[in-house]
Amino acid sequence: MENYFGIFEKTGKYTPIGLSEGILHSELNPKDPFTPLNSDSGDWRKLINSKVELPKELWFITRDKHYSFDLRYDSGGFFISNHLLELFDKFNTGNFTSTKLHILNKQLQPVSDKQYKYVKFYDSEDMIDYENSKIDFDKNGVVKKIWTLKLKGSEVKNDIFMINSWIFNRRLFCSDKFKEAALQGGVEGLQFISADDAGVFKP
Repeated sequence: MENYFGIFEKTGKYTPIGLSEGILHSELNPKDPFTPLNSDSGDWRKLINSKVELPKELWFITRDKHYSFDLRYDSGGFFISNHLLELFDKFNTGNFTSTKLHILNKQLQPVSDKQYKYVKFYDSEDMIDYENSKIDFDKNGVVKKIWTLKLKGSEVKNDIFMINSWIFNRRLFCSDKFKEAALQGGVEGLQFISADDAGVFKP
């Protein structure tokens, strides 16, 4: 039986858990890069699990000095390095759309040697095995907490995928085969946690 893993953030030098010191723009204002713009928002950013048309390029301006992570979730999508996306291309991957992402400091200089894209997955399916998972529901039948997650292996079609559940709308999952390739490929700032524990694990 196939084993599946949640892809979680791992803190380290230049790989913070979250990117709280930044702002994402669809156009760049060099004179005042930290001020929000009307164009920063839109369906491309707000919609979940829907195919959207992304801006031709995006700019993430940060107060941090340097990054070396390969994947983070921020601003409604995933920031994924080209290094990791090249690995995606070698495996069956869920549907996604992407656009060029510039990650710059307040002087508008690159903060990483890596190149990135902003990525949004869409048409993901709910492949949770509710019968064999341990789940708490609220009074309306909505999933409140997943203590033990089991997936319907027959419905998992890809090596990298998302689960259509609000609890996991910021989380990618993968097969054991992809996990091993990613570790061998030297991905940075990531850890692979058994899908069983994905509902309770805290990075």
